Amino acid sequence: MMPVAFFYVTGFFLYQFGGVIMEKDIFSRSKKIFNILSVLRNHLISDGFWEFFPDSIVKYNENIESGLKFSDGKDFYLLNPDVTSWIISEQKANIEEKFFYITKENDGVNSKLKLGIEIIGIENPEEIILNLLYDFMNLLGIDNFYIDLSSIKKFEEIIYENKLDKKDFFKALEKRDIEFFDNLKVSDEVKVKIDEIINYRENKTNYEPINEILKKFDKDNIFVDYGTLKYMNYYDDLVFELYTDELGYAIVNGGNYFINNEKSCGMAIDLNLIEEILRRREK
Repeated sequence: MMPVAFFYVTGFFLYQFGGVIMEKDIFSRSKKIFNILSVLRNHLISDGFWEFFPDSIVKYNENIESGLKFSDGKDFYLLNPDVTSWIISEQKANIEEKFFYITKENDGVNSKLKLGIEIIGIENPEEIILNLLYDFMNLLGIDNFYIDLSSIKKFEEIIYENKLDKKDFFKALEKRDIEFFDNLKVSDEVKVKIDEIINYRENKTNYEPINEILKKFDKDNIFVDYGTLKYMNYYDDLVFELYTDELGYAIVNGGNYFINNEKSCGMAIDLNLIEEILRRREK
């Protein structure tokens, strides 16, 4: 059995993405994240956002995503769950709000420090969120980035017509699990259709909801990539991710959703990955 002290030290020093051991200079990294956060926070406040302070421990609910599950002997709880799913689960009244929050999101033993931004019940939330994203990258001096847009509804007709499990389908898509799609008990025609959608990557589409976004932004670094999709059970349709040339994985995830029939949109920015990008540029 692993000594308790060793587990504690290892758990404390696990780096926030990928389980890599952190460098000893934890203060230097924290200062850089503080500077990044100060720039983004000031911009948000000047744009009319306020800071929300979510609970770090919440009672377990099957509709709440992520978080480290534990029990006090009577009930189950989640440590640092996905904030958006918790808000949707708890908020019963209709609201019009735009706010941000800092959270450490747990998924198993790994955790990520994130800046979350939500726009609830306000017109054109997707447009506001994507404009913010461009503002943030400009403020941080990150210009070699691109945004991938995807759609939940683009796949839903196939899922429902063929009685597929929605969550399993999207989780396989997120992981690029080719074997899962090869083994689907559907016709070859359906498999070809799925393959065509997954491999679609263009700066145009005949799917009107996403086409409207492309028209509004008209930028050469925003693409339609239906195979790029981080699934959350509350997403309604639009899902997007932001990548940079330095890293091969998304530093921003977001999408639209409804809360009490109010159209909303949010995103989460991985502050550790932003810090990693800026630190690499200093070398």
